[in-house]
Amino acid sequence: MNGFVLINEKGEEYNLFDIKKSPAFNVDGWGYEDVTEFIRIGSTYCPLTEETAQRVIETALSFYDEADKRYRAFVDFAIQDPLTIRYTNDVGEYFIPCRLRTIAKPDKPRYKVYVCPASFVLTDNPYRIESSEYRPSESNAGKIYPYTYPYTYSDDNVNTVVIRSDSHMDSPCILTIYGQAVNPVWRHYNNGILVETGAYSGTIPEGHYLVIDAKSIPYSIIEYDSAGRIVADRYALCDFSTERFMHANEGRNRYVVSHDGVNNLQLKMEAHIQYETV
Repeated sequence: MNGFVLINEKGEEYNLFDIKKSPAFNVDGWGYEDVTEFIRIGSTYCPLTEETAQRVIETALSFYDEADKRYRAFVDFAIQDPLTIRYTNDVGEYFIPCRLRTIAKPDKPRYKVYVCPASFVLTDNPYRIESSEYRPSESNAGKIYPYTYPYTYSDDNVNTVVIRSDSHMDSPCILTIYGQAVNPVWRHYNNGILVETGAYSGTIPEGHYLVIDAKSIPYSIIEYDSAGRIVADRYALCDFSTERFMHANEGRNRYVVSHDGVNNLQLKMEAHIQYETV
């Protein structure tokens, strides 16, 4: 295991493998557990509900050099939910939503060190971030937009972004459409088959962008200005006969956006590819 970093609600980071802070050891709980219920029919067991267990990551933290102060600082950091574990292994970098479930503290330190068993309960599946962007070659030259993760440029057609998923789970996506866009319509093709659509009635002006977010709870469709400030919630102006929110499925996912204007559109797609275990 190469990395184990906690990120709290404020975006602050706490490296649990930092030997100068409170290094973690005996980290366990990265696996998989099936808790499906079955009914017996003759000699066959048929699943009633196919479910996986809510997993718990267990570890132990050591606090030394002003141990009480370091312990208090960690708890103050970790109770600012939600937490995310940024976990790096030989395969890649993953993000694991969680909460601090327990942390035990002995009455007195031993050799000026507290060894504190701790556990983190997972609140969602581990995921990695896969990103793609389509940007017209000249019409948006010189514009700068905030990006959180590195993006690859789509190798597909105009107004199209492509995401490839190696997971059989439905993975939520965040689609961003930059203005100017007039009555945009978006379509999702998985391995060449149309599986999801969405549409918005209205104009996204130049310098603004519309974010269709299937990752947040609840899902949202919000317009922002060029400074990242919320302009308005646009959910009510979308076509409720469509799925509206996009996901990535196993294989090649192609997202195509059209609109009533004549300009090509700048698009950005961020998929959170989910896994049962990492």
